[in-house]
Amino acid sequence: MNRRRTMMLGGGLIALIAALWLGQRALGSAGAGQASGEAPIFAVDPLWPKPLPNHWLVGTSIGLWVDDQDNVWMVHRGAPDLDPNERGLELGTAECCATAPHVLAFDPEGNLIQAWGGPGQGYDWPESLHGIFVDDMGYVWLGASGPGDSHFLKFTQDGTFVQQYGRPNARLGQPDSEGQPTFTPDSNDPENFGRVAELAVDPAANEVYVADGYFNKRVAVVDATTGAIKRYWGAYGNRPDDAYVFSAPGSGDPQNPPQQFRGSVHCIGLSNEGLLDANDKTGRTFNHWFNSIPSP
Repeated sequence: MNRRRTMMLGGGLIALIAALWLGQRALGSAGAGQASGEAPIFAVDPLWPKPLPNHWLVGTSIGLWVDDQDNVWMVHRGAPDLDPNERGLELGTAECCATAPHVLAFDPEGNLIQAWGGPGQGYDWPESLHGIFVDDMGYVWLGASGPGDSHFLKFTQDGTFVQQYGRPNARLGQPDSEGQPTFTPDSNDPENFGRVAELAVDPAANEVYVADGYFNKRVAVVDATTGAIKRYWGAYGNRPDDAYVFSAPGSGDPQNPPQQFRGSVHCIGLSNEGLLDANDKTGRTFNHWFNSIPSP
């Protein structure tokens, strides 16, 4: 019996060593494949990030950015996306739970390192957040896409307010027949915005590229220091035409696409090749050189 057990254990040990060796060979082959140009393989880590403190829960995540230190920043919409039974602690109806601050940052190990956001002195907190960008100086930029949001904000990494660009409710029109507020688009407004969806900072030029946005239908370029709009354009570099954009439904003839943005100007990014990439929600994507298109 002892000899049989010894043989079984020895066989199991050999099988384990063989499995480890084969696994190492497989990993080596995968690494060699990636080095030869194959796409990397990603896997979900279910234990990242670590649990939030204070029984916090997050609403809809609406922006994500990885900074130069590999910290992961996220922004979420908070309480409107949580049911009352998920906010019992803050409502005083239960011992759990509460809405997490809108802006959260995690280090590479998943530890929470920043948590802030909400109304404060000197700025207008958005009705609804959309997009987050951390620039090379460490400043945190937040987009805003609520009905009255015609501005965006800049903070330090600890949540100290730095600057507001535009003012809220710049698009506010006359109340409707039920007394509810209405809003008027103006994609040629030289001072304010229209429900900003995304931001990207060009540090060399000290400029902010704005996906403007859910209501306006343009890309705007803003002086990062003064907040002045330096130039802007619609699809294909055209001057934005809100009358065309908002009156002509559908995507049109694919062989003769509309020369204006039709959906939300939603994503924007600066490439290493000196290009600006942007798209609207109809799926039309375009590239432009940073400074090739002057203001209309």
